[in-house]
Amino acid sequence: MEDAAHERWLGQMALSVIWSAYAAALAAYGFVRRVAVIRWTALVLFALTIVKAMLVDIAQLQKLYRIIVFAVLGILLLLVAWGYNRAFHTREPVT
Repeated sequence: MEDAAHERWLGQMALSVIWSAYAAALAAYGFVRRVAVIRWTALVLFALTIVKAMLVDIAQLQKLYRIIVFAVLGILLLLVAWGYNRAFHTREPVT
């Protein structure tokens, strides 16, 4: 029974990683092509992934691993913020 719960949890974590990777790819595409709708979609997907990670994924983790997860999420958010800052302050106006 414990193995099934662990497998479900691993599946949820894998889904979060896939969502994050897809959101990052969307954001990069949106920056390169200068398409605001795609960038906003990526941000919404990042937000959903973060909420899911906080409510579902870390529920079974020990304190040390929770700290690591929050640190990684913080780094991802910093990278997205850096990308937006770079896109809006180093180039001509983005649509």
